[in-house]
Amino acid sequence: MNILLAGCSFTENSNSWAWCSMPEKFKGRMNPPEVLLEDEWNWWVKKQIGNIDPTYKPGIFWNHVNKLPNANIKIIGETSGSNTLIARKVINEIENNDIDAVVFQITGMERREILSTDKEFIESYFRDGNFGEGVTVDDVTYLKQDAHTIDFLERHNTDLDDKTNNFLEVCSNFYLIQEAEEIRIRNIEALQSLTMLCQLKNINIRYFRGWPNDSQPSEYFKNKFNTYVKPYMLEHDCLLEYAKNNLDPSLVFTIDGGHPHSVAHRLYWNDVVYPYLSNLDK
Repeated sequence: MNILLAGCSFTENSNSWAWCSMPEKFKGRMNPPEVLLEDEWNWWVKKQIGNIDPTYKPGIFWNHVNKLPNANIKIIGETSGSNTLIARKVINEIENNDIDAVVFQITGMERREILSTDKEFIESYFRDGNFGEGVTVDDVTYLKQDAHTIDFLERHNTDLDDKTNNFLEVCSNFYLIQEAEEIRIRNIEALQSLTMLCQLKNINIRYFRGWPNDSQPSEYFKNKFNTYVKPYMLEHDCLLEYAKNNLDPSLVFTIDGGHPHSVAHRLYWNDVVYPYLSNLDK
């Protein structure tokens, strides 16, 4: 069975719900999971927080993760990526490979990017250190948002060439006239396209949220979500909510508070994602 696991940094990070399925394949990459586990373990011991389960110890932590030995798993994590970018990466994989199942971690609906088929231009602007990060999918290069928003208002720079400044001016004017719902529409329609493609190709797809959904979307958004996403959500559809309901508070977030804890990731994989995928593999 060929499986895609996709999402933002909640999926990309080495201690994520996705990578805990095969941590041995993370070797050689930045921030190996054992380093994160060692930091977390030492912090627990020093603070004497809660009852420390011995299975949390570095070196044996991953021995307590459920495995899918017959599955070929590919992870598509995109730090700071929007749902539109992540969905396009999944669609590109489906267009070029035989895929049986997709599990998609939904990121923030306010995330956005600008894109172009002029890869050299986008990447040269990125190298200038102005903002964002360039990601190429097929023939399209995406310039990802910076700090969760794209703010072009202060980007005009006499050190940049005319093409770059003209590009930024157009983008600035575009986003000035759009209401807040605009990017949510783009995000939900990207998920709609992904769901419809999976239906067409008989691919099993399930979604879940990284964060609780606190936004107040329009009726248009809600109708799309209820039709194309909600029916395909995992039973426990939010990683952080599941962790808060089943773990000591000290084990919900990492030490810096920005991401789910290694234990929260492992719990969600073992209790929610793995049972779904293992049933498909029977």
